[in-house]
Amino acid sequence: MNEERLKRRTKHFALRALKLANALPKTVEGRAFQSKIANQKSKI
Repeated sequence: MNEERLKRRTKHFALRALKLANALPKTVEGRAFQSKIANQKSKI
């Protein structure tokens, strides 16, 4: 896998993670998972 493809896949993954976080319910549990997803995706 070349560098450009890896960058594209990583960006696509981060966008999917954001969509998932936004789709979670606005409950205490949902916000906890949103926070965890946001912290992990920012480390990529």
